[in-house]
This record gives sequence, C-alpha cells and structure tokens, in this order.
Amino acid sequence: MAQPHFIILGAGASFDFISEKDMTADKRFKPPLAMNLLNPRLFHFIIKDYPEVSALTSSVQSALAKGKDLEEFMEELKSKGLNRKKQLVALQFYLQKLFQEISDNFGKQPGNNYYELINKIKDTEREACIVTFNYDSLLEGLIPRLIERQELRAYISDDIKIIKLHGSCEWSYFFRSMWDMESEEIRKIGIDRHLIENPELLFGLGTDQKQPEVIPKRSYKDRDNGFSYPALAIPLREKHDFVCPTSHVEIMKESLRKTGKILLIGWKAADQNLLDIFTEEIKHPIEFTIVAGSKESGKEVEKELKEVLKVNCTFRIFDGGFSQFLSHNDSDVFFQG
Repeated sequence: MAQPHFIILGAGASFDFISEKDMTADKRFKPPLAMNLLNPRLFHFIIKDYPEVSALTSSVQSALAKGKDLEEFMEELKSKGLNRKKQLVALQFYLQKLFQEISDNFGKQPGNNYYELINKIKDTEREACIVTFNYDSLLEGLIPRLIERQELRAYISDDIKIIKLHGSCEWSYFFRSMWDMESEEIRKIGIDRHLIENPELLFGLGTDQKQPEVIPKRSYKDRDNGFSYPALAIPLREKHDFVCPTSHVEIMKESLRKTGKILLIGWKAADQNLLDIFTEEIKHPIEFTIVAGSKESGKEVEKELKEVLKVNCTFRIFDGGFSQFLSHNDSDVFFQG
C-alpha cells in the first residue's frame, strides 16, 4: 500500500496563500504571521471592538521590541491577575472574529496555493494527512465535504484528512449554562462581553475536557440554554492540550507511523506537543522537506527536529517560500518520488 503524504502547515503557509501577482482580494485580510496577530496597524478595524485587546497590543508591541516572541510573552501572561485574564478571554473572541473575516474575504481566490496543494495530492491518488496550526478555514473552505457537512468527523472521513491541532475560527465549545441566559445583564451586553468581564466564570468550566463542535452559522447566540466559546488555542511556548478531538490526534499518529516523507510549509517547529509526538512515533528514517522563507529559518527548523528525533533522517530545505515551491522541481520530488 502506498505511503500517505504527511504535510504540516504553519502560519507561513496561509501567509503565502497566494502570490502577489495573482491576488484579487483586499490585502487587509491577508493572513498574518504570528508576530503580527496583534498588530494595530494591520487589524485596527477589528481590535477596536475589543478594548481589552487594544490594551494588550501595547504590551505585545513592547515585548516584541525587547526581542521576545509572541508565544513566549503569552506564556508569561497565564499566571497574571484579573486584568490579564480578561485580556486573554477577549483575545479568544478577537482571534475567532479576525480569522472568520480573513477566511470570508481572502479565501477561494483563483490560483491560490491551497488549491494547487490539493491538486498535487489528488494527482498521486494517495491518502494525505494535512496537519495545520492555522485558525483560518482557507484550506477546508476548498474541500466540498467540509462545506456541506458541518461536523468534526468530516475532517477525517476521506482520503485527505485535515487535522487542526490548535482549533479553528469555525469551531466553538458549547456549554450548558449554569446562569440565567435571559438575565438583564447578559441580554444587555451579550454572553461574550459577560465572559470577558467575568473570566473566573469561564476558567472553571474546563474547556480542556470539552470536545468542540462546529457552529454552522458561526453565531454566539444562545441555544438550548447554553452558550458557545471560541475553540482555538492562544499561541503559547510551553506544552498545552490540543484543541482538536483525540480521535483526530490518533489519526495523525497513525499516518505519521506509515509515512516515509514529511513536508513542512511555513512551520517553525515550535509546538512542543507535536515535537514530543515526533519523538515517540517516528521510529524509521524520514525524508523531510522544509519550505521556508530563507535558508536560515529552514536550518533552524532542521535543528529543532534533529534535537527530538531518535532516528537519522534526511533534510531538504527549499528557501523560496510556498508559492515558488509548488512550481519547483522539489515539489515533484516530494509528491511523485
């Protein structure tokens, strides 16, 4: 049986979703790299709706100026007081809204790289496991079954399986309510604002124990005396739970054990959970193809991987980015070799 393709998409993949020459959408909605998630110059039109996020951006810009990365700074905030907890809850709602806007306004452009990636996979008539850390739905928005079937099992039900380890702007946790959802306060300000202003209510609900469900109409409106909360993971440096269901993670592990090649596109190899899975599950030599924006960043990814892998693997670095890779011979080597 042919080995499945195993592909990992980081923020750099969505950032290079389409080449500049083929872009037809509003550039305001171009997916950002992690360092620009809270860039007020780029996303002021959404940040302004969340005062707590506006306050958080100043701290983020200061931390980045000091040489910290976003994941490192967010890790520090986890142990802070009430003010920062409010900001982190608001950040969840902001990220969901931001990437819904990005997905709606930047997706489905003719000639985009995700279309071509899917074409290359289908041309080989082999299964594929695509692991993505991106909150947007730019990839799954091109796959008919994920548009037609608003359910999580659709992500792993066909030859091309989509594993969204950090969740999605299309996913929400749904909770049965312990409060009066018709109270005057909640009706006046809305459930999202109620949670932001009272973060202690949320932290006791155990989102790490809940399986997210897809909200078809992406609505925060109450239903069945409950409420929804964005099912996506804020960027963190240390280990954390995956947002996607355990069954998705098991499918990913199974594919990882079967594959002989792994393609990394725009991923910094910074997720400790997945690196630990590499350590545990990769027991045979793998051919890695690393698609990066520069030779230096590609070498950094190679270094991170060599530190966790227990077997000798080979590495090929393509430093021209996602768009150039798809039209280069290196992509043929990966998909057809």
